[in-house]
Amino acid sequence: ECKRLNIGFHVIFETGTPKPKTGEKRKADCEPPSNGNADRKFAPLINFLKKIGARVVDAHNVIPVWFASDKVEYAARTIRPKLHEKAKELFTDFPPVVPHPHAKQTEPVDWCGVEEFITGRVNETVEAVEKYKGGAKAGFFQLYTFFHARLPTYEKDRNDPTKDSLSNLSPWLHFGKFNI
Repeated sequence: ECKRLNIGFHVIFETGTPKPKTGEKRKADCEPPSNGNADRKFAPLINFLKKIGARVVDAHNVIPVWFASDKVEYAARTIRPKLHEKAKELFTDFPPVVPHPHAKQTEPVDWCGVEEFITGRVNETVEAVEKYKGGAKAGFFQLYTFFHARLPTYEKDRNDPTKDSLSNLSPWLHFGKFNI
């Protein structure tokens, strides 16, 4: 899908500490949050990011922490009204993904080389998790099964660990495969 959308894909073989040239070669830049509160909270991190070149993205929260409040919040009851107010401004539909207009030719990935590089570096004693499959398609299937199979009992059974009534969507939400 990325190839169809002109989105380049690079595999970088490195062990240990990444070489500084990797970021320089890709001309990364840094745009730390401009909110004074965020600068205070993240000052050590921001100084580091200015040196290495990076973009700050708060992908863990629906509303970026530096945008949510201008002070440190200690209780849900104090931040909740602020989040609801910001939600009106921030909750918009995502635009469709369109082909990248400035596509750069990337070198084809040597998948045999990738396999060779990984061999011996993977802990084979850790077993695969069969219950969860990766990707957005599997995440939407999990959402579908939650709506149709577990949602009817969710309110009654959500706090009972012996019942399968939760959404089980955390892996897909946490790793950005889709959001709600």
